[in-house]
Amino acid sequence: MDKDIQVIAEKCSQFQELDTSELPLLRPYVENFLDKDWLDTRLQEYKAWAKNNSEPFLQHNFLHRPTGFNMLVSAVWAAHYWEREHQSDASFQPRMGAIRLMNIASSLAVLELHAKQWLNSTSREYLRQRLQSTGELWGGIHELNTFAFFIRQGAVVEPHFLKKQVHEKSQSTGVGMLSRFNVKTCALALAEVFLRKCLLTLPATLL
Repeated sequence: MDKDIQVIAEKCSQFQELDTSELPLLRPYVENFLDKDWLDTRLQEYKAWAKNNSEPFLQHNFLHRPTGFNMLVSAVWAAHYWEREHQSDASFQPRMGAIRLMNIASSLAVLELHAKQWLNSTSREYLRQRLQSTGELWGGIHELNTFAFFIRQGAVVEPHFLKKQVHEKSQSTGVGMLSRFNVKTCALALAEVFLRKCLLTLPATLL
């Protein structure tokens, strides 16, 4: 993890929003995590399909893609598209596709920052395979986002989903994501969030 990504990961570990200027840093960060040959091949397939079946507006705004195609690839394309357009028109803001990639990349960066001891070569390869698999992609994204969410709440998180044997066991038993949390820290953090939301919904006369 380079210094720029570390700064973003530290910011995303708190309640701070991403800035669009960080997309040109996060896009190559995700690309470097994936297998280069796999990504290059899928991007070429996507571009070839889009010539006859889509248009940039649909791709950038709605991640329009073939049925069963990997969403992460179309999000990478959307990020590239925004960067090209932004260079000629600084007022051009990223749409849903590029923003989706930013959110995934930031969660991945939070994981790398807070779970260094878990991310060895084996777990990295396993997570890479899941993100490159259409059938496993959404589960992997959900686990990354869940990890980042609890980090922001101040919880101590152990990402057991990085272990292949744990993930396979969770699928066979129906337990779902088997990440363990520091129960006390997590409970207090979630209670604080709940109370804050309650206060925001109370009528002004009761505050």
